[in-house]
Amino acid sequence: RHSSDRAREERGSPWYETMRSPMNKENRHTTRTVVAKRGSVVLAPVPTAREPQRPRSQQTDAVLQLVTAVKDHLRFRQLATYAVDTFSKSLAPPNADWRAYVEAALDVDAANVVVSALDAHAGDKDVLGACATCLGRLAVDARHASQIADAGGVRSALRASAQCQACAVSVLCFADAMCAHPKSFAAVAAAAADVAGAITEEALAPGARVLVRLCGAEGLDEVLKAKRDVSAALLKTLEASADPASRAVGDAAKVLTAIIDADGKEASYLARKGAVDIFLDKIAFLEDDAAAARDVARLLARLVEGGVAELVKRLKSTGDARAAKLLAALAADGDLAAEIALCGGVRALVAALEGDLSAAALQAAVDALHRLAAYDLPAGAVEALLKCLARGPGDEACFKILRALNAIMRQRSVDAVSRIPKATEIVCRVVADRAKHGGVASEGCFYVSMVCDDDAEALGTCEGGVRAVRRALKAHPMDQLVQRRGLDALAGLARLKPALVAKKGGALLAVDAI
Repeated sequence: RHSSDRAREERGSPWYETMRSPMNKENRHTTRTVVAKRGSVVLAPVPTAREPQRPRSQQTDAVLQLVTAVKDHLRFRQLATYAVDTFSKSLAPPNADWRAYVEAALDVDAANVVVSALDAHAGDKDVLGACATCLGRLAVDARHASQIADAGGVRSALRASAQCQACAVSVLCFADAMCAHPKSFAAVAAAAADVAGAITEEALAPGARVLVRLCGAEGLDEVLKAKRDVSAALLKTLEASADPASRAVGDAAKVLTAIIDADGKEASYLARKGAVDIFLDKIAFLEDDAAAARDVARLLARLVEGGVAELVKRLKSTGDARAAKLLAALAADGDLAAEIALCGGVRALVAALEGDLSAAALQAAVDALHRLAAYDLPAGAVEALLKCLARGPGDEACFKILRALNAIMRQRSVDAVSRIPKATEIVCRVVADRAKHGGVASEGCFYVSMVCDDDAEALGTCEGGVRAVRRALKAHPMDQLVQRRGLDALAGLARLKPALVAKKGGALLAVDAI
């Protein structure tokens, strides 16, 4: 029989129709067919155990092209920088598919290629910056982070950053991203000394944040091995920083506190290196960050020889400005504030206010009273603050005294201050005379608004209050806090003396504020 006749017979057979069915077309990757020899029995399709290959996506093809470009230009500095930077941009917004790109990069060994580019041009800041940013974006995936750690990318980047400080921020942000996964965390912990070496003034915040993470239970041992490098880097950088972020100061204090708690001998070493004065100088940057202030307070409590009792004793005997500053700093922590109050610290501060204090000591004592008023307010404390205010200290001291008086009014009662003879008169006069200082204007208007609500008699004719509020509003037309507090005070005064407020242009002030 001719082969053509046999083919026609097969086309008409049930077997042929079965193999042409849609089910077999769909399952063509999961079945196999045994072709029978002439005269033998034809076998049915048999399923196989082989898993289907993952189809290559559009993102995989795009990532492959980008990574291939990096490979092809490894020897050329500028081209390598451009290729890595282009790849890095695809791994983050505004690319809507950036997560898919990060996933697809696993198929093309992207992490190792970028680490190779970093090693090939370790001394170049452009390549280092591009590679650190790219590796940080890849490190959001634990599998990439593991590959980077195995390739030595963490230590390479940190050591290169020590030689090229312009890239310190991006390198330390990359290290921070690596801390999110257990395996890569171990690689960063092993390089704790290199992390310390990469910290600069601009990179203090990310560097301190990485060290805080390393000071957890799993990384503290590695930090302790490099404790002198870590403490020296933090203290040197803090001392040189003219305007450090409050959270960076707090994180630095956290790291040093963890080191002291693990090794008590380090407290005396850090005290000899001037850690107390360095952190005291940075207290001014923690005004609006209570958490950072508490972290610094806890560190200082471990560094101060003799503790709180010794500071109170020194303040009583000498009126020492440094002791007042330390008490103000320690009072940021609730437990320490309670201890200061028990040791007679508030009475010592009140006595110091009545003496001849320097401007720095006066501000420190007022700061301490501001924080301690909730724990202890001995007789004569408010009178001492008002006497200091009446003497006309500097603008900053006036602001802090007003803030302390307002805190006492909120925590105790309004009449705890307003019923002191001439208290409201003194406050209104100082606010009117120093209205150009934003803090004085804000706190002065707040004082007037509270007195209007709870002790209107203390305002007398209200002329002093109206004058103070008018000047504060006019001096700070764009300051929202002053305008809001000033309008609250103006509304309270208008309820008491509407004709006086109208005569002084209260309506126009309100329209201007709106």
